[in-house]
Amino acid sequence: DPSIGGMVLDSPFASLKQLSYEIVDMSNFKVPRLAVAGVQKMLRSTIEKKADFDINMLEPISFVDKSFIPALFATATGDTFVQPHHCEQLYDAYA
Repeated sequence: DPSIGGMVLDSPFASLKQLSYEIVDMSNFKVPRLAVAGVQKMLRSTIEKKADFDINMLEPISFVDKSFIPALFATATGDTFVQPHHCEQLYDAYA
């Protein structure tokens, strides 16, 4: 949208799928990756039916190189929810 003059991206995630695996890995619960994939698949199906969009498309890293809008990337070094490497990946891939 050319009417957007700029973006401030505060702790952006590179990929929802990647983020969900990392959150599970950081938790105190040991969950097999196959179980996480199964839950993701069920959530994806439910959201597609109810909201009519695919959560697998929530992957900014796949689209960031096409952006032309000025952007400020910000993240906290101690962020434990969306780890800083997500912001770094997006910044590195930014057009």
